Amino acid sequence: IQNEASETLRKDHPDTLYYFIDYSSTVLYKSAAHIYDGLISRKCPFELAYGEQVFSFFSKNEEATTTFHKTLAAVQKYTLLAIPHVYDWTKWKNSVGVDIGGGPGELLIAIKQSEPSIKPIVFDSIDVAQSALSKENSQKHGISFVAGDFFKDEIPDGDFYLIKLILHDWSDNQCSVILGNLRRSMKGDIKKKSLFVIELEYDRNDLQSTNLDIIMYSVMEGARERTEQHFKDLLKHNGFEHVATHKFPNSNNALFEFKPSQ
Repeated sequence: IQNEASETLRKDHPDTLYYFIDYSSTVLYKSAAHIYDGLISRKCPFELAYGEQVFSFFSKNEEATTTFHKTLAAVQKYTLLAIPHVYDWTKWKNSVGVDIGGGPGELLIAIKQSEPSIKPIVFDSIDVAQSALSKENSQKHGISFVAGDFFKDEIPDGDFYLIKLILHDWSDNQCSVILGNLRRSMKGDIKKKSLFVIELEYDRNDLQSTNLDIIMYSVMEGARERTEQHFKDLLKHNGFEHVATHKFPNSNNALFEFKPSQ
């Protein structure tokens, strides 16, 4: 049946769900089939299904990687459209913004719509930093790309930092390594610095939250969605005080604002 809803299944539709469904019905479906085995064995369902960790899998499967990135682009489209309105970025005029694990830089491009004077830096893996899209965004939007590992390499100094949809990939212990590395990398007057974490705000009574939490569990060991209080506790344990939570419209996503503890 062809109707307004089914139109979103077309690849060329501006709100296409094609790549999300393709990714879900191939890569995720096989992983989800091992959820029960994972619960019994206490092993990651994805690794049981594919015999390797998810990032290793993607490094060897170009087609799956392309579909995954197109899926992310579709899922994050409205987050990027909303980001200039969720928070007043004009507070950071002439400041340096560092996006940790920021891919080709779409988040900073969206933020610069509100405050063009922001100097954007993306810190990500060497593969991301050297990708064609990153090079294009560097030329068009003035983004500086710095390659490194956010678990262990020094993170570029900035006035504010962004971490979008990164922490839900990792366990609390692994998140603590990332956040601890960031805290140690901060230089100068830390009282003037801020960290913005963009994630789903988990609600156990919400079906979307629950589904995403199960997906995260099935793909990466220790991955999970978190409540607002969980984020507050996790960040406080690693040297950051909660300032405010800025809600996205018509979404469970939130921008959690933190300051380094004194």
